[in-house]
Amino acid sequence: METELKLIVPEQATDAIEQWLEQQWQGNVTKSHSFLSNDYYDTSARDFHANKIGFRVRGKDGRYEQTVKLAGQVLGGLHQRPEYNQPLNDATPDLSLFDRQIWPDGVDPMSAQGELEKVFSTNFSRQIYLLQDDDCEIEMVFDQGNVVAGNAQQPICEIELELFKGEPTKLVDIGEQLLERIPLTLGNESKAARGCQLASGNMVDNKPLPAAVPVEQGDTTEHAFIKALQVGLSHWQHHENQFLLARKPKSITELTKGLKVLLDAVSLYLPVLQCEPLLQVHRQLMAYSRRWYWQQELQNLIVLRAKKGLLSKRLQADKPLMSYLRGRIEGLLQQHGPEDIIRSKDNVALQLSITRLMLSHPWRGNSQAWEQRVDEHVKGWLSQGLQTIMQSMPSGKLTMTHYLTLESILRQVISCGYLVTVGFGDDRDRFRAPWLDLLEGIDELKALSLLEKMLDDADIDNTEELRVWSHEKMQALLDVMEKSRRVALQAEAYW
Repeated sequence: METELKLIVPEQATDAIEQWLEQQWQGNVTKSHSFLSNDYYDTSARDFHANKIGFRVRGKDGRYEQTVKLAGQVLGGLHQRPEYNQPLNDATPDLSLFDRQIWPDGVDPMSAQGELEKVFSTNFSRQIYLLQDDDCEIEMVFDQGNVVAGNAQQPICEIELELFKGEPTKLVDIGEQLLERIPLTLGNESKAARGCQLASGNMVDNKPLPAAVPVEQGDTTEHAFIKALQVGLSHWQHHENQFLLARKPKSITELTKGLKVLLDAVSLYLPVLQCEPLLQVHRQLMAYSRRWYWQQELQNLIVLRAKKGLLSKRLQADKPLMSYLRGRIEGLLQQHGPEDIIRSKDNVALQLSITRLMLSHPWRGNSQAWEQRVDEHVKGWLSQGLQTIMQSMPSGKLTMTHYLTLESILRQVISCGYLVTVGFGDDRDRFRAPWLDLLEGIDELKALSLLEKMLDDADIDNTEELRVWSHEKMQALLDVMEKSRRVALQAEAYW
């Protein structure tokens, strides 16, 4: 199992890296250089990709090696995947050389051999530094080159830190030291993942959050918490990378969803896993999330421009309005500089802090609460949240103001049910459905409210018609939401 940390760095980072090596490692460094050519293969049916298998043939100094990497996990920018290597006489792949037992169920290497085709290549110059002291041994490589798929290509400029001996937190230490010298971001995706994306022609691969954090019966509180951190951090990092690639506004709304999962998870578990490092991460998350305050307006604009949904049929037909909304989105992006926020030092420092939490488990030194099964807490958490909603919700029909006031409480309670799903089946989904409908309705109400405000400034001809339509749509939406609210309040709690 390899353990490595990936850092995306600027091309001019070489001098700063050399200075850091001289000051921090004081000669305990062995240097070498090579050029690597890597061809990545899959079957015509893309069976390897479907099973999260990476297969490559690497050429280096006239020698060849084939490698299989199986599905693993990513903790922040820390990659952990089973890896198997076999030497080759030339650049022709030969799956029969691998032990049959390494392949997951459903993958037949002998059948796959006849279906192999090259999907993409990575070619790069590699500076190699072997770092050694009494406590650890780490290989640091600095790669510069390109990912190539057909006529398309992307640059490679990244540092990979691979742990040979010592504690994984040592990789985080090095990441933090380099962050003080070099503008960098954490690499959530491997070269192979980028190559697959490039080969498919899908440069913007926004992904929905998983349906729920995959907590299982018997998971400890610690294990359930780390799973939640993995889900939130992965979603955040993936979509900030997507935004840097293609600058699509939807990537911003998705990355802030990942941040929300992280903040909700830390807030939920902090009273149980009490420790200063976790409290500090909570402060960092709060401060960093405030830098994205403007994304709520961005989300409202995206709802108004959506091609599907309650508002789409009328608004999509209004070309001048669509053009105006697009201009508002571009204006927001130019005003707030999301690229600068993503590349900021506090962003990367926060991601490294979260990665360190997942590796070091600092709460273990304070109590044994982390060992408790998480299902011992779940019913209390959910009951308390539902009680808060009931106490906060006025009697009688709710207005838009009521719903906007209740939004944060609703989202907090729904988030708890997202973070901890252990032991619950279809009853959970039935209970949550009307509450989720209410939150979707709140999003549409906020978008319509923004539309009404913008019509005072929009240079379009039919503003009065749009005001009437928007008001009518709000009233109809509130009627539908009232029905969902009655269903929600009458539903029996699934826990």
